[in-house]
Amino acid sequence: MRTYAGIGSRELSEEEWELCFRVGAYLAQEGWSLRTGACSGADKAFAEGALSRNGKVILCLPWPSYELAWVQDARARGATSELLHYWHTDAFTSVDEHHPNPSALSDAARKLHARNYLILRNCRFVLAFPKTKNGRLGGTGQGLRVATSLGIEVLRLDEPFDRARVEAKL
Repeated sequence: MRTYAGIGSRELSEEEWELCFRVGAYLAQEGWSLRTGACSGADKAFAEGALSRNGKVILCLPWPSYELAWVQDARARGATSELLHYWHTDAFTSVDEHHPNPSALSDAARKLHARNYLILRNCRFVLAFPKTKNGRLGGTGQGLRVATSLGIEVLRLDEPFDRARVEAKL
């Protein structure tokens, strides 16, 4: 199965959200499966685009009630989900290895960061639309560090060169 990850900021402009939506729709049309995290912003935009073309969408959730209303709606439209469990030791190890201060994380934040590993495993590439806030890339930055450690190609839609490469396909 050809699978990619779609991750990014929760705060996108309308134009940025539309780009993620169009990319998700295009890749679904081309037969790619999406793995994403169900957060507002980029995750949902990629997923909404894929679902608009009846694409395969796997939502990786840190706990059962995460974004429940939207997840239930997405499931009704064909999405499936994968839940983070305590036995996903590689996911939790990835937090310790790649987060700048893992000991400062709450249990919920640790699960959100561990979920990045679930999203990224078995993906051929990552499309990311990160945003810097207070000089940091937040959860998307953690996802990018994990992707790099796994040797997964990253295309950043906030970078002009990568964005132009992606937009040329649309």
